[in-house]
Parts: sequence; C-alpha cells; structure tokens
Amino acid sequence: MKAVVTSHVPDYLYSSHVELAERLPLFEFVDAYFTTNQDLHQLYRDDPLLPAPASIIYDWPHLPEPEAINKTAVDEPLTVMWSGNSKWGEYAGYGDYKGLKGVIEPALAQLKERGFTLRFLCMDSSTKRVEHKEILRQLEQTDVLLIASEEEGTPLTLIEAMSRGCAVISTDVGIVSEVLPESSQALICPRTEDDFAEALQGLITNRDALAHIQADNLQAYHAHFGEQSPLREAWLQFFNGAYENSLQSGYERKRAAIYDTSGALRRWLVSSARRSALLAKRWGVVDTLNGLSPLFAQAYGRIIHGAGRHKKLSYQKMAKVYQRLVQQLDPTQPVVMYAPMWKGVAASTESLFTGNLIRFPYFDSEFPEVANHEYLSQLVELLTEHAATKPIIYSGGSLLHLSVAKAVREKNKSAKQLFMWHGSPAQFVESSQYAHFTLWRKAYDRGIIDGFISVKPELHRTLGRMGIRAFNFYNPIPPVPTFVASRATRGKRVQVGLFSAMNSWYKNPDVQLLALAGRRDIALHTTLDRSSVESMRMKIGKIHFYDHMPRRKFLSVLAQQDVVLYVTNTECSPMTALESWAFNIPCIVGPAGDIYSACSPRLAELLVEPQVDNPTAISQRLDLVLQHKEEIRQLLSEHRQTYNQGFERERDQLVQKLFSFTPTKRRRPKEQTADKPGFKTKALPVENSVEP
Repeated sequence: MKAVVTSHVPDYLYSSHVELAERLPLFEFVDAYFTTNQDLHQLYRDDPLLPAPASIIYDWPHLPEPEAINKTAVDEPLTVMWSGNSKWGEYAGYGDYKGLKGVIEPALAQLKERGFTLRFLCMDSSTKRVEHKEILRQLEQTDVLLIASEEEGTPLTLIEAMSRGCAVISTDVGIVSEVLPESSQALICPRTEDDFAEALQGLITNRDALAHIQADNLQAYHAHFGEQSPLREAWLQFFNGAYENSLQSGYERKRAAIYDTSGALRRWLVSSARRSALLAKRWGVVDTLNGLSPLFAQAYGRIIHGAGRHKKLSYQKMAKVYQRLVQQLDPTQPVVMYAPMWKGVAASTESLFTGNLIRFPYFDSEFPEVANHEYLSQLVELLTEHAATKPIIYSGGSLLHLSVAKAVREKNKSAKQLFMWHGSPAQFVESSQYAHFTLWRKAYDRGIIDGFISVKPELHRTLGRMGIRAFNFYNPIPPVPTFVASRATRGKRVQVGLFSAMNSWYKNPDVQLLALAGRRDIALHTTLDRSSVESMRMKIGKIHFYDHMPRRKFLSVLAQQDVVLYVTNTECSPMTALESWAFNIPCIVGPAGDIYSACSPRLAELLVEPQVDNPTAISQRLDLVLQHKEEIRQLLSEHRQTYNQGFERERDQLVQKLFSFTPTKRRRPKEQTADKPGFKTKALPVENSVEP
C-alpha cells in the first residue's frame, strides 16, 4: 500500500455539497487530486468536508501541428462551426445540454433573417461520427467556433479551435474565461440565441477585429498548452506533493478506506488507476512515478485484482463531521437544525443563518418525516454537551426534529428550543399543513419547545394572542454567488422567469402563465409541467422548460432573466423575489410577497400587483415594469443595502431576545373532549415578540 494514488476532477458530475459528502471516502483515500479549472477548484476547496485540491491543471490534449490555416477572405461569408454531441445527457433527463437546437440554430436563423450569409459546419456525433483529424482539418478553415453548453469542465473543442486560430463565441463554461485572451472576453455570452446572434454579427461586420481575435487566440493556445507551457512543471509538482502526502499518512489512510467502504470505491479506484496510467504514459512521466514509489506497479495490481471486505458508508463515518461541526459552534449564536430535502426551507434557513447550521438528516435524499434515525441519540448527546446554553431552532420542523427536541428536553430541562415556522394560516385548508402546525403547537403546550419564530410579517402578534411566545424574522437579500454571471441586455425577446417548486393554488402558477398568453415578444423560462403548458397553446414566443434544479443551477438560470413573476396568493418571506433582487432583476409579486414597501414606496408601486387572480392585470403590470425597467434596476441597487441593514438589526434583536428570555413552565394540557372543545391558553403580551 505504498503506491502514490492521485485523481482529478474534470467536470461538474458531482458538484453539490451532499454529492461530495457521499464520496468523502474517495477523497480520503487519494494522496492528492487536482481540478481542471478555477471554478471547480473553488467549489471543492470551499466544501467543508473534503481535503482541498492540490492545484489546477488544465486538460492537455495532444494536438498535431496544423497542416495549413486558411481563413475566409474578407469578401466571403464566414465559416462557423459547432462540434459535439447534441443528444448528450438525454439519458439523464437533460435536454439540449449543448445548446445546438435551442441557441446555435436559432441564432443563425436570426442572422439569416437580417440578411447575413454564413457557411455553417455542424459536426454532430449523435448523427454521424466524424474522425478527430477531420474535425481538426475543418477547424483550419473555420473562422468562428460556437460553444453553447450549460456546463463544461473543459470544452476540448475550445482548445482545438484555439490551436487552429479560430475565434470562439461561448457560454462562460469551464476554462473559457481563464484561457481566452482579453480580446475574446467580450465574446463570452449568456446562453441565449439573441446574445449569440449579436456577438456573431459583430464579427461579421468587423473583419479586422475578427482577424485580431484569431491571432490572439492562437498565441494564447501556445502560452497555455504549447510545448513551453507551464503544464509539464505543474504535473511534476503535483506528483511530488502527492508523494510527500503518501509518505506522511498514506498507508493507514488507504488501508482504512479499502476495508471500510463500499464496492463503489473499488470500482472508482480501478477506473482512476487505469486512466492515470494512460496519462502517465502519454506524457512521459512513468519513470518519474516509479522513482517516487518503486512499488507502484505492484500496488496497482492489488487494487485491480485484490479482494477485501466492504461496508456501507453510514453515519458512523459522518460522526466525525457532526463532532467537528458541533465543537466549532459560535457561542454567541443559536444552533439551527434543518432538513435539506425541503429545498425552499433549506434555502431560506441558509439565508437567515450563516453559521451554526446543522443538517439533519445530512443527505437531501433522506426523508425527514420519520420519528427515529440511526444517529439521533449521538446527535442529542453532542447537542447537550456542546450546546447546552444555546437556543436551538428547528427550522421547518420535521417529525425527526421533534424527536430530537423531545430527547434534548429529557436530558436538559433548561434548554431553550424554538420552532421556526415557514408557513401561513392560509395553508390550513390543506390537512397536511394544519397537522404540521398542530404538531408543533402541542409540542409548545407540553413544554418541549419554548416558542415559535415566524417569517410571515405580523404573524407573531397573532401567535402571541393565541398564548404562544412568538418572534418575528424575515429573509435577507442573499449575496450574488461568484459562479453566476448576470445577463447582458441584448436581443429582441424579453426573458421572463416563472418558477414554482410545487403546483399549488397558493403559488398561483396558472394565472401567471395565462398572463403571458399571446406574448410573442416573450421567452419564458419555467419549471412548470411541460405537457400542461403546451396543452394550453399559449402562443408565447419561446418557452424553455427546466426540471428539478439544484440551487446552483437555479441561480444561474435566474440570473439570465429580464423580469421574474412571483405573484403568489400567500407568502412569507419570498426567496425567489429576494434572489432576483440580488441580481437587480425586477420581480413582480402580490401583496403577500411585498418586500419593497419598507424600503421604497416607488418600488412597491411598480412591482406589487394587487390583483393576483387577474391575468390581464398581471400582463399589464409586466408592461409597466418593462417601461420602467432601468429605473427599477437602479432602485433595487440603491435600496439593497438599506434592506439588508434592516435584516441585520432584526437578526441582532432576535438573537438577543432568544438568549435573554426565560422559558415559562407549562403543564401538559388535558386531552380534548367533546365538552372541552379546545386548550385553555393565556395570551402573551406583544412585547415578548420581536417588533417588525
């Protein structure tokens, strides 16, 4: 087990925190790993569970020297190429992931309508397999390569095109922004047909700029990927570092991983070892590897052919994570527990509280509405040991959280525990919503929890009159993620977002959809059901459908909108509107979602539609917003700080009150009977609540 084992992360196949947590043993086994672009490096480096990647090393494909680079003459139509597999990802539910049908072809059609003539080469491997040498030969005659992928680790066609002196118009994926020279940065576009058409038209009408960009790209290729590039030295430094790590802790670490984890690790090791051997052979570093570890080949054989015992990765492995998390709690802040399966509550919780967050269950694939869990007793022990004096907030409040609260109360009679309610009484018409509230109301009456925290404006006052100690809070405008680029305002169609995590009357999806009927000027981006929308024959200019999206992907889509619709019937502290505000995107809301009035009456005048059940009124509101779009964007920018300063004051007040209040001893109420229609409660004074 003295072999030096390395790996690398080439793409975004596993990029969420939970996906990475599930693969923690793999990263504990290897002596070092690297990523192939800066964005992946930051994503893996920032993950709280994983060891940090050692470095960034770009993919380094072996490309022969071009035979002859012959670009189009100034008086001839440009040659434009797209190369890839247009059906990539369909097996996994992705549609048009590479953007050929939804971006490239419509952009070229726009230019044709404007009177421009182009020669388009479509190298679609899903239709016909093309030899690699033929693609390279065609690139020598190509003026512009188009890349419209949603995500890429490294688009190899980018490197190939740069080696042949092509200009590149691309979405901001992979290494595009890292390796393209300054003259090409303006050609990195949002993923829309309008933006691609505008960028390509700019090259058609300015051949001098095109020639300059082509020359710069060829020079950048040699700087990043040529024989004198820094890549060979980067590889040797990486292997040296991996060897040092192996000497320090490799044997025991690898042995533990081999014997204590599942067969998935073995399969990964086999495939990784084979890929690494090919890379080592290709770049002539086999001798270096053997010099670092003479037993490399012997250990390689054992990994591939040896036998071993395997156990399923469980909370025995995750115990270290929870222990480290609880031991590092900030003593000045409450502890907040939430279930990641409920995406809206999770996003709200992570926005409200940036620290002392405990995911339980840890993985978003685990259903939290259960009374027991294999790690419940251990977590309760950690909480009573390290959080005895801190308020504990159960955000969203699953059935499992209630079990935790009961167990904590049994061990610590003086513990302060609170339920954060993200719902509204308007939802009580649904039996599940009413049962959820009642469950936690009974927990309060029985002394298991000591209060409610509501994120719906003014609801804490009503709860106080019901005899429940209640506090008020609301979500902030989140910071703009570094991986998201906002949309440039270009093109004909207005990009409108209509997103709903559920098909419920209180999200009002159908009324908002009908407000867009007949709008040929609209490109709708929506998570609504495709078959239902298409069956309504809305006559909308264009519709982009999205299935369930992780938060990272959702924010990337949201940032490309011109206007967002979120005119809901009932709302608490609407994350979609606040996330839109983060990007200075106008978001039309109903009165229940009015987050604007406290900061700017003018914003409320423009963005709050009172007639939530009137498609015509919503459509007219959309026109009003488009007429005042720049004014709205300016107001959103000006008032963002004011809004978040108010949130910070509320948060500080809430934390102070949670630490300072004295829990009231309450007796368990008698069970309800026919002649006793309800619980007897005493209203609490409003001053026990945080004021709005």
